[in-house]
Amino acid sequence: NANNQNIDFSKAIFANGKLYCASVRVDHSNINGTGKIAEFWYKVKTGLPANSSIVISAGNAQKVNANGAFNGLSNDAGTTVNISSNLTALKGINQINSNILLYPNPANNSLILVNESSVLTSFNIIDISGRVIVSGNFTANKTIDISALTNGVYFIAFENANGKAVKKLVKE
Repeated sequence: NANNQNIDFSKAIFANGKLYCASVRVDHSNINGTGKIAEFWYKVKTGLPANSSIVISAGNAQKVNANGAFNGLSNDAGTTVNISSNLTALKGINQINSNILLYPNPANNSLILVNESSVLTSFNIIDISGRVIVSGNFTANKTIDISALTNGVYFIAFENANGKAVKKLVKE
């Protein structure tokens, strides 16, 4: 996905130890080929004993084409991860989430984006069908005119050197 044509969704259900996720192309085009389609970033819960291990696997993987037809993908048998006492810093969704603010939300005519890290950040405002409505870049603060948007729910996808994040926007 070198052209950033995807929006990603995920939901963790800690009670059963599962993470459900989807990656959807916003340009509604079918893609063929091979290669990496996803990355899995994780953080091990504090307090697990060193030298223990966990098994991470993918199951029920499917793809869907632009016409809505599903096909199965090969499932992973699992990868064993050994837990050590060596800590590795994570960069990703939590770091960028804490540095990007948007207000007011719900918004009427304008939306203010604030980037507390001052790192060049790209954004895409995406409607519920996955179409990119507004896009751009900012480093500190940016005011966006959203008066032309129809009232409803939108997603704003952010990406910078610190990771990616998606936030919900309500237009009134």
